[in-house]
Amino acid sequence: ARMSIRCALKHPSAVRGLIVRNMTGGKNAANAISFAYHFEFVQPCELGGMEAVTRSYHYSEMISHNPDVRQQLLQTNPELFIKVQKDSGNQLKSTASLPALALTEEELQSIQCPAQVIFTGGDGPDDGMHTKSVMVSLAGLIPGADGVLLTQDQRILMNANIDFMRSLLS
Repeated sequence: ARMSIRCALKHPSAVRGLIVRNMTGGKNAANAISFAYHFEFVQPCELGGMEAVTRSYHYSEMISHNPDVRQQLLQTNPELFIKVQKDSGNQLKSTASLPALALTEEELQSIQCPAQVIFTGGDGPDDGMHTKSVMVSLAGLIPGADGVLLTQDQRILMNANIDFMRSLLS
């Protein structure tokens, strides 16, 4: 959802509408996501260089889909990789107080396309990362956004519809 919003902000003429589901925000999300996206790769790189990074789950998956990624990673300066990961992780953590991670009120208020903001809950009504409060905030900040809170039965139906649509596309 965050990348879709970023696309709508950067290329408003290319986006006709947004469906935003279960955005992350707050301190728990900032800590967990900054670790999963950035900090997780620092220690392997410090201990085993870029070779160790290629063996991480995330990067080994990327390599399995595109073997050229391995060589690109091995050619990356480990000190630069560590600096970028730390800087990016710290920047993401610093956005914990924003309406949603890495999205300011001003950015959200400038969205020019129709939007539907759907809260289906995470692992529970509020899993600490995908919170109802974040979604209510988004629905209030995006001009004309339609905010939707789904019940458990509606979530089950929605997931069944998603699975059906995926089966049609495969």
